[in-house]
Amino acid sequence: MKRKLWIIFGIFLLVCLGLPFVIELMYTIGESHPIIYTNYSQSDVLGYVASVIGLVVSVLAIMLSIQANEVDIKITHALTMSAKGNEALLIEICNYSGFDCKINSVEICNTKDRIFTHIIKSPPFEVKEKSSEEFTVEVETIKQMLSRIEKQGRKNIKYCINLTGHKRLYLSTKDLYKNLDNIDAHYEKLLKGGIK
Repeated sequence: MKRKLWIIFGIFLLVCLGLPFVIELMYTIGESHPIIYTNYSQSDVLGYVASVIGLVVSVLAIMLSIQANEVDIKITHALTMSAKGNEALLIEICNYSGFDCKINSVEICNTKDRIFTHIIKSPPFEVKEKSSEEFTVEVETIKQMLSRIEKQGRKNIKYCINLTGHKRLYLSTKDLYKNLDNIDAHYEKLLKGGIK
């Protein structure tokens, strides 16, 4: 992200420094080959361009300050074993925000039918800025939860993260289903004798 910002800043700086020379060049060419007929002088055009650049800079500054205050949480998964020795998913809640986030609950929900089920049974916990928290949930438990809330397929199934201040984040469960499908495919191969 920082690299992209530096590239944008570099391009913007080049445009700002090069624009007066481009305007000068256009007016010089216009003396011998008139293309655009206008009543505005070079200083008028340059003043207008400077005010537009100032407006763009202020809008970008507002956007960056809003983005800096937004909650940026992602969920990743990895296959692991539970304390009982059963197959489980390691669910990692990553906080990419520039501040600590207090999470009251993590649920899987059907957004259409408004059915919620707690996937992580834990008291409120805090995820520090630029860090993560990990939880292990057995695959069978997740499958049971999903079977209770899946009515018309997977389309409306989301993660629901409840934050302090009555904020709610809805995140995709695409990666969750991908992991579960991989486990099912693995078992099918085992049953068919495809894995030695």
